[in-house]
Amino acid sequence: MRSFNISGGGNRWNSMTKPKQWTRAQWSRVVNFLAFNALWPLCVIGAARGNIWPGVALSLFLLLWHWVPAHRVKGDFVLVALALVVGAFLDTLWIRLGYFQLATPGPYPLWAPVWIMALWLGFALALNHSLQWLQRWPLWSGMSFLFFAPFSYFMASRLGAVIWLADFWLIASSIGVSWCVLMTVLLWLAKRMRLAHEQQASQESLH
Repeated sequence: MRSFNISGGGNRWNSMTKPKQWTRAQWSRVVNFLAFNALWPLCVIGAARGNIWPGVALSLFLLLWHWVPAHRVKGDFVLVALALVVGAFLDTLWIRLGYFQLATPGPYPLWAPVWIMALWLGFALALNHSLQWLQRWPLWSGMSFLFFAPFSYFMASRLGAVIWLADFWLIASSIGVSWCVLMTVLLWLAKRMRLAHEQQASQESLH
């Protein structure tokens, strides 16, 4: 009886069926995606119910997670700093203009509260990770926030975290335009820093 040697084919089959191992960057992106998507309901619902600390704790976890160099992308903390400064300014401006009030304001009711700053922090840390795909089209992605940013504030108002005090279209247009400009700049900056870092790393690997 003729025998067949199938050991070579078996090895090829095993290599084809063996699941690929995820890289650290892929795991980091998954953690970022899960934390980022949990952050908004935790912060908003928590603020509406007077318990902001679960959302704040999650945002701090996200910050510590990306503090680890293996989970970090070049420019992460530049984006965080810009988002926190501009975000605090914008939300404080809307409050002082009498556009809306925010639940659980803390000791300084005319300033952006801690829970909404936690949202800005989480959002900034998503730009190079779970939202990195938006960097392909910074302008068009930024323009999409003409709708999504006011919608987010509107949904927060429906949940009780935001109380709208001014005309709906005035608030929506102000939030939408400011977010459109800010997101276009942040996405363009994130893309530029990331590509410059990748190019530098590629050149260093050749030497």
